[in-house]
Amino acid sequence: MASPIEVNEIIEELRMTLCPRTEINDLQREKYFFHLQRFSKDKLRKAVDILLETYDRRSMPLISDILKAIKELETIEGPKEIKPIDCSHCSGTGFLFGEKKFGERDYPYVYPCPFCITGEKRKAGIKKHLNIEEEENTDEEPF
Repeated sequence: MASPIEVNEIIEELRMTLCPRTEINDLQREKYFFHLQRFSKDKLRKAVDILLETYDRRSMPLISDILKAIKELETIEGPKEIKPIDCSHCSGTGFLFGEKKFGERDYPYVYPCPFCITGEKRKAGIKKHLNIEEEENTDEEPF
């Protein structure tokens, strides 16, 4: 995550290279920071390099232009590597599968894995989605 100073340095570099006579006011700087703060300084620098090579206007790039350059950069670099979470019970999916009797028939049943962090996250997501706030004390399986 880039700090306000880092985003400001990058915006200033763009301004000085592409349109040195144009001034950027504090409100504009805040807007740039609001939209760009979630990216790392390194990613922003690489996006600026792409912009400086491809940008054909002599004006300050729009925020959407910078975001397009970041998206292009992600396409070039490829997706982030996702490290699987090893769980011997759910194989990292966060869900367990079973059967639950309803009437005279057994039906497939899916519930969050109680043995791993991914399962806890799944359970929290389901509770949030269903707007469940309190734990109910039951002797049955979760949910």
